[in-house]
Amino acid sequence: MPSATALRAILGAGLGLGAVDVLWIDVQLAPRVVAAVNVETLTPTLALTPTPLPPEPAPTPEPAPTPEPMAREPVTEHAQVFFATSSAELDADARAALDQHASADAAFVLEGHADSRGSEHRNAALSRARASAVAAYLVERGVAPAQIATRFVGEDGAGATGARWRDRRVDIDITGGPR
Repeated sequence: MPSATALRAILGAGLGLGAVDVLWIDVQLAPRVVAAVNVETLTPTLALTPTPLPPEPAPTPEPAPTPEPMAREPVTEHAQVFFATSSAELDADARAALDQHASADAAFVLEGHADSRGSEHRNAALSRARASAVAAYLVERGVAPAQIATRFVGEDGAGATGARWRDRRVDIDITGGPR
């Protein structure tokens, strides 16, 4: 206990009780020791009353770091348009769905599909024609051709949905644009 050692060393030296071999004064204890010892004669006063410590100032909180504005991830939306059997012609429902999503600020990934009826070669051509029909319609609506990527799946994955009409489609991933 450094404070008690310092007090004993100072008081002991003041009373002639021995040499001071340890001099450790706690900065908070020093004002109380000096007030309790007659500095001229180094004799302690009769009453050692503790001097209250001044209150410690409250720590100042560090300012919170300013968050950097986060870059917004582009929103990707998924849409589908469906086709009649053996057709790559857009019907009114398909056009209405594409009108909702057509935006010059968006990028499009089109993936053409076909059901399992017909030859593999015919279905590959049909899925290509469907994706191309959707791409052409989007270009008519003001989307730059450079913002459209197309893939042709053919009948791969057909039948996984359980209904042929669901396989006759173009899947559309839309990134960016107004939402």
